[in-house]
Amino acid sequence: MIKIQESLEINALPDEVWSIVGDLSRAPEFTPTIVSARVDGLNRLCTDESGNEIHEEMGDYSVELRRYSWRHVKSPLPVKSSSGWYFVKENGKTCEIQMVWELEFLDPTMELQITPNLEGAARLTLENVKRLAEGKS
Repeated sequence: MIKIQESLEINALPDEVWSIVGDLSRAPEFTPTIVSARVDGLNRLCTDESGNEIHEEMGDYSVELRRYSWRHVKSPLPVKSSSGWYFVKENGKTCEIQMVWELEFLDPTMELQITPNLEGAARLTLENVKRLAEGKS
């Protein structure tokens, strides 16, 4: 199992950042390769640019704490399991967004091959949230 952890300081109020990442339908705006998202309660169905479907179940969703977890029920990745969480916390006049992603590959030898791409995607996801929250195009 691998654990990817990323965090980024954002020059915006925590509620502004939460309005982006906490709105489950906005995933295509900041998640690389995701082109659409349909939300039904705490379930989300995303489609990537190759047409693959990603089914997610959300948990621990808290507006007050500005956090939620997810679990991929169906994913195009060659994994036994994939889950993680987002957390937006106040940091003085700015805020910090944190993302943790845990994956267990079907073939553990693939970890070295795939993990760098997933780490890059996690970083890019947070950079995209920062760009949106700080009003940069």
